[in-house]
Amino acid sequence: MFVLERSTGIVERINVATGGAQGNAFANVYGISGNGRRVMFVTSASNLVADLPTTFNLFVRDRWTQETWLVDANADGILEDAMPGVGRLALDGGAAYFGSRAALVSDDTNAIPDVFRKELPADTPAGTNVPAVPVDPTTGETPVALTFATITTPGDTSVTYTETAPPLPAGFQAGSRYVDITTTAVFNGAITVCVEYDPATAPDPSALQLLHYENGAWVDITTGFDATTHVVCGSTTSLSPFVLAIPPQVTYSVRSLLDEGRVFKAGSTIPIRLQILEGGANVSAADLVLVATGVRMVSAQTDWATPEDPGQSNPDLNFQFTEVDGEPGYRFNLKTTGLAAGTYELQFRVGTDGPTLSVSFQVR
Repeated sequence: MFVLERSTGIVERINVATGGAQGNAFANVYGISGNGRRVMFVTSASNLVADLPTTFNLFVRDRWTQETWLVDANADGILEDAMPGVGRLALDGGAAYFGSRAALVSDDTNAIPDVFRKELPADTPAGTNVPAVPVDPTTGETPVALTFATITTPGDTSVTYTETAPPLPAGFQAGSRYVDITTTAVFNGAITVCVEYDPATAPDPSALQLLHYENGAWVDITTGFDATTHVVCGSTTSLSPFVLAIPPQVTYSVRSLLDEGRVFKAGSTIPIRLQILEGGANVSAADLVLVATGVRMVSAQTDWATPEDPGQSNPDLNFQFTEVDGEPGYRFNLKTTGLAAGTYELQFRVGTDGPTLSVSFQVR
């Protein structure tokens, strides 16, 4: 019996013992958990655990811990020579349900088949860099994936969708459903949390922030995203509600402080002076960095060229934050050597990943 991981193409054999020894008889699948981690199977193999009778038995294989557990035994691990009936796994993989003629509980004395439930080991074991992909019990979905830096005491990790999360900060919009993540495991250190987004409704993952509700406020814990698997990830040290959110959209404009109508001689240096506005207000600030990205002739629609500044007065093509006409603003010393007569625009980016704006100037 095999499992094919469709995302990687890897094929993994399931009916093996803890340690990987292959079973000595055929197997048939009975169930699989919602996250694909645990698989229940029936087999007459006698070598998957010690002291098996020569009959069919039920097993569960944990693909993450590489452990195989005998299921149709009593609480002390004692197995009667009685063939089990059909079995199924709980959606979250935390329990096995099966039929059996065996007397697996103390008050079973009527010697007829019964249905049993067996609790399986915790899904978040002790260790380092421990993964967890909990299943929402209502929808069967796996909207989050976690990695715990350190688990000191095993436990179970769960996730549920919730509609009762605290309101988002002003201007933010939810880009996913709210998920509440809990665990009974005892952990130390950081937890990497990755939450799925729908590319149909959030086509630009770079615009999403992973927010975590802690100490009475939503906190941005975003560390990155994967546009292939459609997840946004973050790092935290606690668990509670999480949500992918779309922050308020900032709309910048530029106020050029060049002399209107002035034409600069080719080869001269133009002191490009400007301010950045938001909603008509000057928001120029030292921590709002402007980076020159290109210069071109507007009338001829030439290709963008790299701006030049004399004497490296603008290192890394960053605008200087300075006082302009008594107010905060920016300055870029643009060298015009080699530029033909015409109207040009200097393009620049606002912030690390903000919008691109431009300012015009003329050369003669």
